[in-house]
Amino acid sequence: MQSFITLLKHQFEENADNPAIIHHNEILTFGQLEKKVEKVGAFLQGKGLEKGDRVVLYTPEKLPFLITHLGIIVSGSVSLPLNF
Repeated sequence: MQSFITLLKHQFEENADNPAIIHHNEILTFGQLEKKVEKVGAFLQGKGLEKGDRVVLYTPEKLPFLITHLGIIVSGSVSLPLNF
């Protein structure tokens, strides 16, 4: 069984030029999404987060939430989304 991260990275590679997210007037391809997700993951690792660390996530904005959530997961940390 493949992990979520493996499946996600496969989608990034196989569909780099295809739309991944359409939100209001913004369209992100899988390639663009991958860059944003990897940037978040690298930022978190640069701040000292390690595999298995928990990260509380709250943002009312849907697109930043998704990108950050995926970045946390790709970094090996655990996303703990808050919903108010």
